[in-house]
Parts: sequence; C-alpha cells; structure tokens
Amino acid sequence: MGAVALRFEVYRHGGEFWFRLVGGDGELLLFSGPQTCLDACLEVVAELKAIGRTSARYRIRTSPAGTEYFTIHGVLGDVLATSRLYQSRRERDVAEHFLREHVVDAPVDLLRETFERSGRAAKAM
Repeated sequence: MGAVALRFEVYRHGGEFWFRLVGGDGELLLFSGPQTCLDACLEVVAELKAIGRTSARYRIRTSPAGTEYFTIHGVLGDVLATSRLYQSRRERDVAEHFLREHVVDAPVDLLRETFERSGRAAKAM
C-alpha cells in the first residue's frame, strides 16, 4: 500500500457531497455514499475517524462476482463507507487492518471545486 499518507478527499458531484479515502500513491481505498450538504459529509468523515479502529464496525463482504470488500458501519448501523474490491480475502484483510491502524490520522482535503461551490475557503482540515 505504499507510504502511510492516507487522506480523505471531499468533493461535490451531481449536486451532492461525497468523500473518498486515498493512499499516498493515489489508490482509492474507501468511498462514501452521497450527502446532501458539505457539513453532513464532514460529519460522516468525523464519525468514520472516531470509530475507525473498532473492528466490530467493519463488515466483510463478497460481491456476486466473487471479489472481496468491506463496509464500515456507524454507531446507528448505517454504512459510512465501502472499500474498493479486492481479488482475495487476504488482500482485503490486509487493507482492512491497515485502515484500522491509520484512518484516524488521515487529514481531510476539500477539493478546490467543492470549496468554490460551497463558498468555503480552501484548506486542508
């Protein structure tokens, strides 16, 4: 997975706000569902970071095509994020363990387009 340089990228697409967690090499690791406003999206990121080390919040899944992935669930049981697809259980398990160790320290970047449309000043959080 390369260097431990994870970051959340928050962006706007189709009038909704989304986040993705990317590695230092640009690899997509997690993605969210849509949120209606920027603050709601940031709240989901904050909850994910708060529960990120809790293994009970991770649910192991297998797609109909046989690829492996996991979801991370909030305190109310809702899906906060979904991982990318992995070709093996081992690859998925390594990724899950890596995220549990490092997701809490990942900074949040609001992508420029998101700032411009929301009226917020551009900065990393």
